[in-house]
Amino acid sequence: MEQFPHLLALAFDDEFATMVEDVLKERGLAIRCGVGVKELVGESQVRGVLLSDGGTLDAEAVILSMGYKPNIDMAQKAGLETTKLGFIRVDEYMRTSDPHIFAVGDCAEKRDFVTRKASRLMLASVASAEARVAGMNLYRLSVVKTFGGTISIFSTAFGNHGFGSAGLIEKDAQKEGFDIVTGTFEGVDKHPGTLAGTHKQKVKLIFARESGILLGADVAGGLSTGELTNVIGFAIQNKATVNTLLTAQIGTHPLLTAPPTAYPIIKAAEAALKKMHSV
Repeated sequence: MEQFPHLLALAFDDEFATMVEDVLKERGLAIRCGVGVKELVGESQVRGVLLSDGGTLDAEAVILSMGYKPNIDMAQKAGLETTKLGFIRVDEYMRTSDPHIFAVGDCAEKRDFVTRKASRLMLASVASAEARVAGMNLYRLSVVKTFGGTISIFSTAFGNHGFGSAGLIEKDAQKEGFDIVTGTFEGVDKHPGTLAGTHKQKVKLIFARESGILLGADVAGGLSTGELTNVIGFAIQNKATVNTLLTAQIGTHPLLTAPPTAYPIIKAAEAALKKMHSV
């Protein structure tokens, strides 16, 4: 059961979320989107659920995935400033309102790398990056070792199918009012494609039209998807442009990567550049 129109709708554009649903359906899961759970039915044990559309569903067990919020009780007792979203306020050095106290992780304030808006993102990878910044600034501040904002970088896997996203996906970029161009490429993660264990691979890149700066991406493929998504995250953080990606030098190997003639990040950038020049 999912309240949003698609599974993982906050992390992926619709065409990639649909791919996730297809994989799960192939594995025997029944999926209903656009409807939520209103109430658990049963007294001594769960017998089913009452749905938000008035329907019911029999169930012997229910797993709830409803999100979480930061525990800032200690910070409030210490008199530290907090935000409207309930996080500990920090600066780019990860200092709190008390310059002798630093905060990192799920309780620390987040700001989106691209939009600069407050973010609720809570990930171990983000916490680790914040901790490195805090550690490097603990005794002496460094203007080049700061946290420039949170980049949403997700990856997940179902069997040998991997999915990932980084930065602003297309629908969020449009919602924010960015003038964007997208480029998509579909290929394989090994070469030639007849090799055993080869998996289809799809990458969509989102660029700002005026500057050509990379804003985000959706990725689908095999189990190499996680690292490919991380590479795109590096590119976003360094404000790589469509031309930067087109001229990128890469290493390839038949058993490890897509072919050098059809590397997905480069080919997706190529597709986006063609759209830019066609306007």
